[in-house]
Amino acid sequence: MKYTARIGSSSRATLLAVGLVFGLAACEGPTHPADYREAYPITVSEETMVMPIANAFSESKMTVDQSQTIKGFVRDYISRGRGKMVIEVQSGGGRGKTNTATGTQVQDMLINAGMRRHELEISRGTGPTAYDAGAVVRYVAAKVSVKECGDFSSDVTANWTNRRHSNHGCATRRNLGLMVENPMDLVRPRPLSGADGERAVRVIQLYRSGEVTGAAKSGEQQQGGVGTE
Repeated sequence: MKYTARIGSSSRATLLAVGLVFGLAACEGPTHPADYREAYPITVSEETMVMPIANAFSESKMTVDQSQTIKGFVRDYISRGRGKMVIEVQSGGGRGKTNTATGTQVQDMLINAGMRRHELEISRGTGPTAYDAGAVVRYVAAKVSVKECGDFSSDVTANWTNRRHSNHGCATRRNLGLMVENPMDLVRPRPLSGADGERAVRVIQLYRSGEVTGAAKSGEQQQGGVGTE
C-alpha cells in the first residue's frame, strides 16, 4: 500500500518564507566596514581656546612661564586658528578704565608675540565671566577627533570571509590625524594666495629668533594656563 505526502498551500508558503529568510541572511553585509577609512574616520570640529589675563597685568613684569604661555597661545592660533582672536574686557564694576587699559596692553603684547593688528578684536562686556581676570583672550580653533585603537573583537585567526580585522588601519588613521598641524588641511587644500606667504614669513621669523615654529599641544597649553571651553 502506497502513501503519498501532500503539502498544502499554507505549508508551501511557510517553506518559501523560511527559504527567503536564509537567502537574505546569506546576503547580509559585513559587521565591520570593508574600508578602514570608513571604520576610523578623521573628524574635524571646532573648540574655543581661552587664556585669562590677570588684573595686575604688566608685560614688563611677566615671568618666563607667562611669556611662554602667551607665545604658545599665539603659535597655536597661527597654526589652527579660525576668525579673529578676541580680547574680552569687562567695562563694569567700577574698573572700566582700568580694564580698558588692560585690553590695550594685551593687544600690544599679542602683537609683539607675532599677531597682526587686524587679527585682533577688543570686546567690552558688562556681565560676569567665569574667570577672575582683567581680560580674557579667546579664539576658535580647528580640532581633530580620531577613534581610539584596540578593537580586537574580530577573530585574529585565518577566516574564509576575506574581511578585514576590526583593528586594521586604526593606527595609520590615528597617527595621520594627530600629526596634522592645521586640521583644516584635512577638509580643504590651502589656497595659493598671499596669505600662505605671510604665514611662511612669520614661521621663518620665529625660527630665526629661536622660537618653536610648531603649534603647542593642547595638553601643554592646559598645563601652561590655557584651557578650552
